[in-house]
Amino acid sequence: MEEVIRESDASGATYFGDLDPRGIWIPWNFSRTASRVLAPAIDLYRLSLQIGVHRSLRTRVPGDEAIAGEWIPNLASELIELWRGGFRIPQESLGTEQLMRERSVTP
Repeated sequence: MEEVIRESDASGATYFGDLDPRGIWIPWNFSRTASRVLAPAIDLYRLSLQIGVHRSLRTRVPGDEAIAGEWIPNLASELIELWRGGFRIPQESLGTEQLMRERSVTP
């Protein structure tokens, strides 16, 4: 990610990924260690929680609930509830059709 941001001559990026522990850990870890800013795409995460397709959660990551609280604090409680229920939401569950219907969504 750092290379893509650098090659784009940007100071940072907005990130949207899977709503599972690993999908949250990746950008959280990057944002802690990188010299570039990485911010969560809150509107896309919110929309994913509202209409995304739930899939079975296979694994958890140690400390994943605290990490969710740091990466997307305003959605952490919903995300933790999703995980505790045994589910995850892949980013691919938000397709072009859903995004076109939700034109108010910004990254």
